[in-house]
Amino acid sequence: MTRSVLLAALALVSATALAACDSGDKPKPKPTVPGGDKPAPTGAGKIEGNVLFTGTPPPPEEWGGSRNTDCATKHDKTIQLVKVEGGKLADAFVYVKEGLPPGTHEPPATKVSLDQKNCEFEPRVFGVVASQDIEAGNSDAFMHNIKSAEFNQGFPSAGVKRSLKLNDEKVMSKILCDVHPWMQAYAGVMNHPYFQVTKADGTFSIAGLVDGTYTVAAWHEKLGTIEVKDVKVTAAAPGKVDLTYAVR
Repeated sequence: MTRSVLLAALALVSATALAACDSGDKPKPKPTVPGGDKPAPTGAGKIEGNVLFTGTPPPPEEWGGSRNTDCATKHDKTIQLVKVEGGKLADAFVYVKEGLPPGTHEPPATKVSLDQKNCEFEPRVFGVVASQDIEAGNSDAFMHNIKSAEFNQGFPSAGVKRSLKLNDEKVMSKILCDVHPWMQAYAGVMNHPYFQVTKADGTFSIAGLVDGTYTVAAWHEKLGTIEVKDVKVTAAAPGKVDLTYAVR
């Protein structure tokens, strides 16, 4: 038995054993910004800006699946995880860290999609409100599994879909595939909906805020966390902020 087949079998056994008691669908209370148990107020304010990168981006890394029989032809032999265009950084998770009024937030009815395609997770970085539904799938014609600290589910073939949930607030919750150990994704699990992942042009926009003063933070897989304090927001004047990663 090859190592790949053995890993697949072990992952399937693990996922099957855990499915009944660890599906990620456990009931949880509504996500709550500390200090109140009533619905949190929303407003017409927003924070918008860019995540910037100064310096020389690191070179691409060797892609972990380049020597795997199933996966080698499905991806370039390298992968660039620090994606910079014109000094702006993609795939940074930006969120309001401090300043929100207390209260509860209903998880959105919309589902967040998470796919396993060409031996990588898509998207690699995403955000959810705690207990929001994640529609997870497998687009590859062989087995994957999706494992976090809260669930472990097998996806034995293309087309399989499962509903998962991350209930525990965390920046960031790491997601893995045991069958293909280089596969990683990162979920920002928040107690509020005020977050966004930067686009290819490094921009973000976070809406629905009440007038106030906020701390805004950004997380990146390779670059860590930075923050900016005292971002003032009113309905008439959006908060403008640039968060800069400076690398020599």
